[in-house]
Amino acid sequence: MALVLGVISASSLVYAAIVSYIRQGEVPDEFGSALFVTFIFAVAGVILGGLGRNEADKLKTIPTVAIVLNALVILSLGFFLWIGLN
Repeated sequence: MALVLGVISASSLVYAAIVSYIRQGEVPDEFGSALFVTFIFAVAGVILGGLGRNEADKLKTIPTVAIVLNALVILSLGFFLWIGLN
């Protein structure tokens, strides 16, 4: 589930960035709400990935990839917010 949330979050972030670039920064206000939900999904993905890594008899590769992907989404959202404030 953590990896699925990471893929959804990353694809939403990439879509918003592409549309924002195509429209030269003129995007609807709903994009802010969508990216806030993306942030919530990414945080949930990090938490679920951490819980998945703590299971004893499970493969650790998938939760690790999910944690990294969700962390990259969170950092990218923070970067976009920083760009928007400057």
